[in-house]
Amino acid sequence: MTWMRSAARMLVWAGLAAAAGAALTLWQAGRREAAAEARHPPQGQVLVVGSHRVHVVEMGRPRGSARIWCCCTAPAAIRAT
Repeated sequence: MTWMRSAARMLVWAGLAAAAGAALTLWQAGRREAAAEARHPPQGQVLVVGSHRVHVVEMGRPRGSARIWCCCTAPAAIRAT
């Protein structure tokens, strides 16, 4: 019966080590992503369409209506942030 307890303890420690490794990896990835975005900011602007944020890069001259359409439909209220 003692070998089952030691095996269970080993599994618990292995699980804790795996969780700690995953947390460390996510933390480092977040830091690196933030640093990369700070070094290379995106072009264009972010618009709020309804409750969604849409990244827009304007290219060329607008023809006709200058409305921005997202997925073929857009709410009437589009405001820049």
